[in-house]
Amino acid sequence: MNVTQKVEVHFHQTDRLSVIHSSDTNAEADEQFGEIALTIYSTMKVLGNLGASKLTAMVAQVLIDGDRTIPVFANGSATGGFEFLREPAEAKRRITATIELTESNVTFRHRNRGFGLLSRGLQQSAAISTLALIRYFAIKRADDQAYLSSLATAAVNCGKHAAFRKKDRLAVSAEILIATFRDRYS
Repeated sequence: MNVTQKVEVHFHQTDRLSVIHSSDTNAEADEQFGEIALTIYSTMKVLGNLGASKLTAMVAQVLIDGDRTIPVFANGSATGGFEFLREPAEAKRRITATIELTESNVTFRHRNRGFGLLSRGLQQSAAISTLALIRYFAIKRADDQAYLSSLATAAVNCGKHAAFRKKDRLAVSAEILIATFRDRYS
């Protein structure tokens, strides 16, 4: 398996954003695996960077409630406090995440652009980007109950591990990814 997934969350305003997602695979199972891996690694990176804060606690609670949150994101009855633009477009402020998965390696990159030298608004935008990514994938695969279940499992586990220190988050991300797919593929 060689999968590369990239997502860009563009902030047109604080509560108006667009998501641009790309994948280099045509195999459905690999693409789904990559999407959930990207979600897990990005979520753990953001939560680790936010540290112990009220914002982290709020995001973690939404994630822990993933069994309820993911279905309402998928059917469109909840927005997460932001709206997607109908047509994805680039914006000055954006958060980009890329994951490359091979049989023996995971490479993850996370970048913030357009927030300025003092990173104004970055913490709130990073938290929103986490929920936007989950909502985007839930909507994209709203008819795939197995996928939504895996996405909810990943969200719950990320929320439960929100308090982990920065240096532990990559190992925790790998453990969450394995736990998410253990039942589905064993």
